Amino acid sequence: MAASMSIHRSFQGILASSSAFIDLPRFYGPAPIHHALLSGDTTTGVTVQSLHPTKFDQGKILARSEEIPISTTSTYDLLYKRLADVGADLLLNVLQSRTFESEGLLPIHEAKYAPKVSKEDQVIKWDEWDIKTFNRHAQAFRNLYCHLGCQNLRMFKLSGFEISHLQQDDIGSHEPGSFRHRNREMVISLNDGEVVVKNVQPEGKTWVAGCDWVRGWHGGAGGVFT
Repeated sequence: MAASMSIHRSFQGILASSSAFIDLPRFYGPAPIHHALLSGDTTTGVTVQSLHPTKFDQGKILARSEEIPISTTSTYDLLYKRLADVGADLLLNVLQSRTFESEGLLPIHEAKYAPKVSKEDQVIKWDEWDIKTFNRHAQAFRNLYCHLGCQNLRMFKLSGFEISHLQQDDIGSHEPGSFRHRNREMVISLNDGEVVVKNVQPEGKTWVAGCDWVRGWHGGAGGVFT
């Protein structure tokens, strides 16, 4: 699997574009790094490819990096920086070796399209997500969103997560999405675990420490996000 930086051979020279990062052969398109994290991929990498005259990310592969591991603590920002550094070195090697002039270009592998991500992809589905799914979204996005209230829904933005499993006997003891103040922390229940949230931003307001916000919510009694 690899992320790709495209190059274009033209009469004037070669154009390098970092906007063409893709995850090959696993993903290609606008948001390959997000989808690699959301899919739970364990490795990625970088390719340099030629630009196809009419199709996006459909050029031929000119060079490929070694596999780069994705750990359970990898985030989008860390992975993007790592791939950018590897991609820059790989592109420089292609330019210096003039690989782009070679007729023996590696064929592009079949890949899955990685569409743009949106705010909807960041909205937490408390009833559906388990620990693994929550962690993948926390890796892929800086912030996640949820709602509070039954009629006039308020959007909340959350960031800074510490996820932990529950003992088998404790699973189901709290409704998924229910939040409470515990030991100076804001804790939210998941289907098979719980998450400590460091920061909260209620809609239309500024960021506040999660423990401070939940402590002020009906005296720390808690509630349920939807």
